[in-house]
Amino acid sequence: MEQNGYYRFPNVYKDRVVFVSEDDLWQVPLEGGRAIRLTNVLSDVSNPLISDDGEWIAYTGREEGTNEIYLMPSNGGTSKRMTFFGMSSFPVYWKDGKLIFRTNFGQAFLNMYELYEMDINSGEFKKLKYGEATQIAFSGKVTLIGRNIGDPSKWKRYKGGTAGHLWIDRTGNGNFKRFLQDVNGNIASPMLIGSKVIFISDHEGHGNLYSSDLSGKKIERLTDHENYYVRNAHSDGNTIVYHAGGDLFRYDLSNGKYEKIAVEYRSGREQLSRKYQDALKYLVEFNISYDGSFVAINSRGKSFSFGNWEGPVTQHGVRDGVRFKCTQFLNDGKKILTASDESGEYKIEIYDLIKNIREKRFEKIDIGIPYSIKINPKKDEVIVSNHRQELIWIELKTGSSKR
Repeated sequence: MEQNGYYRFPNVYKDRVVFVSEDDLWQVPLEGGRAIRLTNVLSDVSNPLISDDGEWIAYTGREEGTNEIYLMPSNGGTSKRMTFFGMSSFPVYWKDGKLIFRTNFGQAFLNMYELYEMDINSGEFKKLKYGEATQIAFSGKVTLIGRNIGDPSKWKRYKGGTAGHLWIDRTGNGNFKRFLQDVNGNIASPMLIGSKVIFISDHEGHGNLYSSDLSGKKIERLTDHENYYVRNAHSDGNTIVYHAGGDLFRYDLSNGKYEKIAVEYRSGREQLSRKYQDALKYLVEFNISYDGSFVAINSRGKSFSFGNWEGPVTQHGVRDGVRFKCTQFLNDGKKILTASDESGEYKIEIYDLIKNIREKRFEKIDIGIPYSIKINPKKDEVIVSNHRQELIWIELKTGSSKR
């Protein structure tokens, strides 16, 4: 049976691509083929970066709480934690066998990052003298740094003051100048490949790959994705890989062509397995029947009822994909009233407690987002309070209502 995954954060080294799926690292041939899982950790991982000799993968993991950098052999094996900042750290670039990473450790604000260089053998690191920066790339004497670099798909077509931007040192003397100021948009994933700067931008409406010469004047669009943004691009100098719409793509720098990487994906789908949750941890509200023999609850957005001493737990309404609120017993003790967003808007529903079938749904009554529902203990009528600070009276037999 064919399986498809959601693939993110690809990184390429020669003929292999490492990417993230199901919160683990996987590896697949650049030309496509069988994907192999490299990690099996309890937390989520992101931003894998293969070393410049192909021997190691640095990545960000949260195995012990915060976003720290871990290191593992590139063909799989035990991961080793490399940073202990207690803040957020992400691998950025490999240079001469040393790892450059960004971290917001010691910053006044969480969204401020600086670059550090680490010797992976000794674990020693030092801060680089580039000031605030999130990305860096090198080519000969040229150094390119990025500030405010993030993922443009999170704020599409943003052109404000915190948009990603680039600075370039063309001579290696430490004199940086603002780069690509004519690109009126958010810049991400800057790469220096020879005398070309390649980056992601959505200044023309959609996130795509672009290239520029070192002058910043000759800008060329390289890809034509319109349904989904190009995201998290990386290169080994010969090929660029990125993901778009949950698929992996490769861009061949030699011929300027791009195509999807066909991933043969085999997973146990552990995250789709049934899980037994403690309903009490997610308990939102409960209601006791008038004779005290039954309880109705809302937990994890679902509606249930059960006897206080014995008998099964019964779920009311659509099993999954619908949120229920304010479940409680009507005055006759034979029916349950709840609010459901099955149609996209919350509506009052009534269920037969014994047969567990829906008897009514009041489609025409706009109750907004209900905060509380009070039932008349003597008559078939209720009062609903909602997010608009309204009180709505509903007569359940006729369906008449008024604010």
